[in-house]
Amino acid sequence: MLIGIIEKKSWPHLSGHGTADISISAVTAVVDIGFTVTNGEPGCTVLTDGINVGSFNVKIHGSESWMINIFLDLFKSKIKDQVTKGIKEGIDKAIDNNLNHVLQTLPVRKQIANYLLADFSLVDAPRAGASYLVADLKGEFFGLKNHQEAPFQPVALPDVENSNVMAQFTIAQYVPDTATFALWKDGFLVAHVDDSMIPPDSPIHFNTDSFEFIIPALFKAYPSKPLKATIDPIDTPLVSFESSGMISVNSKLELVMNVVNTATDIKQVFTLGMDIVAKGFVKLVGLNVHVNLTYGNITLSIRNTQIGPFDLGPLSDLTTLAIAEGLAFGNDYFKNGIPLPKIDKVDFVNPYLGYGNGYIFLNTDIRYTPTTKPDPVMISKK
Repeated sequence: MLIGIIEKKSWPHLSGHGTADISISAVTAVVDIGFTVTNGEPGCTVLTDGINVGSFNVKIHGSESWMINIFLDLFKSKIKDQVTKGIKEGIDKAIDNNLNHVLQTLPVRKQIANYLLADFSLVDAPRAGASYLVADLKGEFFGLKNHQEAPFQPVALPDVENSNVMAQFTIAQYVPDTATFALWKDGFLVAHVDDSMIPPDSPIHFNTDSFEFIIPALFKAYPSKPLKATIDPIDTPLVSFESSGMISVNSKLELVMNVVNTATDIKQVFTLGMDIVAKGFVKLVGLNVHVNLTYGNITLSIRNTQIGPFDLGPLSDLTTLAIAEGLAFGNDYFKNGIPLPKIDKVDFVNPYLGYGNGYIFLNTDIRYTPTTKPDPVMISKK
């Protein structure tokens, strides 16, 4: 029910005022929304909105209402047109002020500390199925020093794994692979090892004396000398997702060992190839993603040596022990998990992780809580 106030002063010998009761029922609105992409950012627009006002009645009350009611049918259709126009403008405004506002708050590009730039921009316009909408995001990390595209392609992802939830987010193993590629290219995966990194009260130090029984030839050639080592990936460390929920990280590295004779006399003594595989599981606890690495294996090979051939067995045992300690440290460091990304005014309800070959996905219902009420539909007649 709409109530309007009318005032009439059109004839010099007649004047008056009154009220108008407008009753409307059986109003239907069919709205088609189109999604757009501008510089990788999502948006939407109303393509068509069929507004149909069914039952419509106007009744005038007050002085001279008997005369106005006689001619009411002459402008009744114009009033109905204004009502229809007002509803349409209200829908358009609600879409622009509310839905577009939500889309604009979605994270598209974000810098991660001083290392990476995450790019989750749209690669094309979202596409709709019979009961779902799919948006393809870039999902790539870039280095801040070298903004270079990763040299590999993501696996094909399914549109929908479960149509019974409100939202599904699918992440290909390509995403963490681009992160390790960017970190490698920017030099953040290089490790330098020397004795200053070992506690002074440790019985083992990074010198040739501690390697006397591990690599006897090294101790024999350079007794009681400090050591320095550089460990650097020779290719991108790659992550693999499996349908069982297991993940693996495969790294190919090079270790260059140097003997420090003096501050200016540093001699390279051998170079090793290192193939490392770490395996574990990823799971969701509450709203945090937990990764638990449970297995590590290393394969060593001699690339070149200035101290002659030597047995890699003892060194392999030592590095395997070091990897196990490193996995335990990493698991403890991330024991609280990594929180799911937060979207403004949107909460995840009953989320859970699923697994596929080459990807993982998060299924969840969502709850949107606006901070302000949508603008009411305003109808005016001039």
